[in-house]
Amino acid sequence: MRLTQYIVVTVLWCAALNVAGCAPPTTDLHDETNGAHDAHDHSHATIGPNEGHLIELGDEEFHAEWLHDSESGAVTVIMLDSTATQEVTIAAPDVRINVVIDDKPQQYTLDAVEVTGGKASRFRIVAPDLVVALEIGEGVNATLDVEIDGTPYRGEIEHHVHDH
Repeated sequence: MRLTQYIVVTVLWCAALNVAGCAPPTTDLHDETNGAHDAHDHSHATIGPNEGHLIELGDEEFHAEWLHDSESGAVTVIMLDSTATQEVTIAAPDVRINVVIDDKPQQYTLDAVEVTGGKASRFRIVAPDLVVALEIGEGVNATLDVEIDGTPYRGEIEHHVHDH
């Protein structure tokens, strides 16, 4: 698919989601409804409290916010509550981002930072190739895998076009 076609498809897809009022369900490991998403009367934010991109975990039980710095190659994931407004500390030493680019899988481990009492809300890696993969979008599938209180969660990392 050429870049122009990709942009047109992306714009139309985003417009359709906006009209529908709810993002499509993400694939997660903790989903007892097998992808079904109940109708509800709230809108989904796409930007987190730190101006990063949001990832839904479970049936909105938790969220994660991911930020990246193109210059340093850093990717940070911040764990958030069900409202995607407050940071939540978890007892996990790391989280993983799985990326598939043109059928080639790669896994990145983001280590906990600012650990207090064995818990952290922030996870970080410096991996310029991960930043590039997340910025490309086309031909890239990425997910966040995290375990919270013994329950595994997986959330889709969606590509968002930037103005920079």
